[in-house]
Amino acid sequence: MDVRIKFGILFFMVTSSFILLQNCISKSVEVDSYSSDIITAWNEKIMKLALAEDGLLTLKGVRAEAMMHVAMHDALNAIKPLYS
Repeated sequence: MDVRIKFGILFFMVTSSFILLQNCISKSVEVDSYSSDIITAWNEKIMKLALAEDGLLTLKGVRAEAMMHVAMHDALNAIKPLYS
């Protein structure tokens, strides 16, 4: 491989890594300014999905709901860490 191509790839990787790291810098978030409507909407969607899948007759829909609730907890805890 040509040295110029290797340098170009290396330059691109370093530049894109720098840009990604700059976007990952922690920003302050005012948690009190958000409402719980998004959690209610997620809950409604997963309930509709679970009912459409099997009518909650098997554990497939219940399992999907449980995984979604764990994901919602993790997402909210990432915004304002209360639990480790």
